[in-house]
Amino acid sequence: MNPVIGLDVAKGESQVQAFLNKSKPYGKSFSIKHTREELDHFIGFLKEIEEVTGKIRVLHDSEGVVLIYKEQFKTHFEQVERYKMLVEELVNEPILEDKDIKDED
Repeated sequence: MNPVIGLDVAKGESQVQAFLNKSKPYGKSFSIKHTREELDHFIGFLKEIEEVTGKIRVLHDSEGVVLIYKEQFKTHFEQVERYKMLVEELVNEPILEDKDIKDED
């Protein structure tokens, strides 16, 4: 399966249609208003498509302009993981006693 999600973005609301393959629509098209609740619903829909197909690689608008290409974030996520490991190493590194500090008691 090569899922595709088409968005026709307009002022105030967008039209959504998903396809499991080029000619196989997934459910009916629906519209979402640009509110937090409706965008949360759209994110849930994306997760549902990902569960059914195992992947979502591209999100594009109705004219074919790519909005999100999953691979474009690959390098970013790799860098984030490296920074997490670096921070973890720094946090776990023991603090050495400073030889110049003298106890004045």
